[in-house]
Order: sequence, then structure tokens, then C-alpha cells
Amino acid sequence: TAMEKAIADTKAFYQKKRDEIKIGKWESDDEFAVRKKNETTQINKLEAADTAKIKSDYQKEIDGNTASLKHQLQSILDKPVIITGSRIKTEYGEYDRNEQRFPVTITETQNVESTYNLYIEVHSRDAGERNRICQDIDNNIQSGGYVGYLEYGIVKDEQSEKYIADVRNVGLNKLSDGVTVVSFNIAELKRMEKIKQQKELADKMKKYPIGAKGPGGGIVCYVNEEGFNVHEADGSSKKYHFLEVSDVISRSITWCPFDYDKYKNHRKYDNFCCTASELSTKNEIGYGKYNTFRIINGKHRHGTVNESNCAAMLCYKYATPTTKAGDWWLPSKDELNLIYTNLKCRGYIFDSGWLWSSSSNNNIYAWCQKFSDGGHSHDLKGFHYSVRAVRAF
Repeated sequence: TAMEKAIADTKAFYQKKRDEIKIGKWESDDEFAVRKKNETTQINKLEAADTAKIKSDYQKEIDGNTASLKHQLQSILDKPVIITGSRIKTEYGEYDRNEQRFPVTITETQNVESTYNLYIEVHSRDAGERNRICQDIDNNIQSGGYVGYLEYGIVKDEQSEKYIADVRNVGLNKLSDGVTVVSFNIAELKRMEKIKQQKELADKMKKYPIGAKGPGGGIVCYVNEEGFNVHEADGSSKKYHFLEVSDVISRSITWCPFDYDKYKNHRKYDNFCCTASELSTKNEIGYGKYNTFRIINGKHRHGTVNESNCAAMLCYKYATPTTKAGDWWLPSKDELNLIYTNLKCRGYIFDSGWLWSSSSNNNIYAWCQKFSDGGHSHDLKGFHYSVRAVRAF
């Protein structure tokens, strides 16, 4: 920065001054030592004073710029942009007799993600008055007397603590007199949605502890209140809070198509079963689905994958009455360890042999785990081991 450069130049200037202190022709060593100490002390004081002034001037400049930016920001905050008219699509639902309100959906036509669910609420305990108000609202709905709007402005993002352009308010105006029928503050809307999500998660945490039966018919093997990302083969991801594992164990299947004759005859890495796409698997939690899709869609030198020669394909095809093929996958190395730690060690399952993970070690070996003692190993992909499928929810 400019301040750092100025401080560096000042330091160099005064260092040169210190270097210029030389012993006099007729000066003794002791006299020179005293004089050098005094002059160095004076130079150090001057350097400290100049450095402090540079920092002070720079801070004043920052404060001035900050004040100017705050003023500009405040002027922007005070001038929201209203989006309405043809750019807003307003849809109405049937009157809810119990809640005594009309549901309304407002969507910005040029941004389909900007959809908000509101309502026109009727505040009256008198049946006659309420009927009159409802009829008036219904007449306005039928005649197009209401129009939705979105109010854009600058808001502060709580996570990044940065100011961004976003919707601040959404509502419905009555064209005849411009009176707001109903409006909703987005910050309050998001707060209410967050509370709703937290309550739903808390209810799920109680319903699906470790070892409980999951919604897919499996056994819950992992619970994460903060959430974890499940990664897809295309690089996208989605946050979940639970993993469940199939309640049945499939036995005796190879990790991928494997020809023992080629293995015995060549014994070179470049002649074996796996291509580069299979080798790009990962070990971490949340990557089992990613790994599975990489395996079943990769090119295999020893044959085409199917449910009898590929552990990943067997898990991919697994389905239950409440789930379908593609919902499940062969767990990654760390996901497989969750099954051992959270289920086997707690007595929820009783597997004792080796189980495959979807994590490849190289083009010959893949990671597996022995459920009798939890030991990990990378074994030949042509070995026949058991598998359990997992899914997130």
C-alpha cells in the first residue's frame, strides 16, 4: 500500500543517516561510542515521529473516505427500486376459511427464483363485516385491482457481512388508491423461514437418531446438525443432515469388472481394469455418491459394469418401497467408517467380514474395511467382498 511504501522509504532514509555516523579523525573509540549512541537515539526518535505522522495521515484519509462511502451507502439505502407492472406475476389461491386469508404468490418474471408466498389477511370477528371485506377483496382480485411489487435495495448479508443488492420488501398494492393491502419484510420472512427450518430439523433429529429406521427403510448411521454436502459427479452439491445405510448386506461382489487372466499375464498398472476417471474418487464424507457415478460411468478394460460384477452399480440399483434406483450409492472410505463406528460398534449391525468402499486407491486396489475389528486396507478390485448402500436425507 501507499502507507507501507512511505514507511519503508522513511526507514531507508534514516538507516542511511545511521550508516553515515563515522569515527572522527582525532576521536577516541570511547568518545565515538558515546557520540554514536546519542546521534542514533536522536535519529530513532525522528524516524518514529515521521512514521507515526505517516500512519496518522493515512488513518485520517481512511476515515474521510469511510465517511464519504457511508454517506453514499446511506443515500443508496434510502432510495429503493420498486419492480412492478408487467415484470411481476401475481397469482391468488382459494380463500382459507380457517386461517381467514387469501394466499398470494408474487414472482418476478425475469427471475423465476424470486418467488414469494404472501397472503391477504382479513381482520374481523364479525361474520357480516368479514363477508363484506372478503367480497371486496375477491372483486379486486377478479378485476385485477391489485398488483404485486418487489422493493429492491441494498441489504447487509449476515454471513459475509457485505452489502448486496437484494429484495427488501414484497407486497401487494391496490391500484385504485395506492394503499398497501399486504406487505412482508424480507428480513422477517427469512428469519421466520430459518426458524421453521430449525424446528423441522429438531423434529427430525428426535425422530431419526443413530440406529433408528430411516425414511428410506435403512438404518440411520450419521447425524450432523450443521449439515454436510453430498457431491454429485458434475461438481454440484446439496446439504443434508442424515445418512442411512441399507438394512440388508449384499455379499460376494467385485469392486469392478476384473479379468484374472489379464492380471496374471501382465501385472502392470497400465494394463489393469480402471481408467483415469475411476481414479479420481475421494475418501471424505459426502463423496460416496460422486465416486459411485464416476465408477459406473467410467470406461472399464475388463468388461461392462453390471449388478453382478460392480459393487457401485449394485448399490446404485438398490431401491426400497420409498426410494428408487439412483438414490443410493456405495459409501466412500470415510462414510463406510461411519457405518462401522456408529452402527457396528454400538451393536446395531453384526457384519464381520470385509466391505467395499467406493474410494479407489489406484487402478488395481480399492479401499475396504474389515467389520470384525474396523481395520482398513486397500485390496485387489477383483476380490469378492460385501457391500451396504447408503443415501442422504
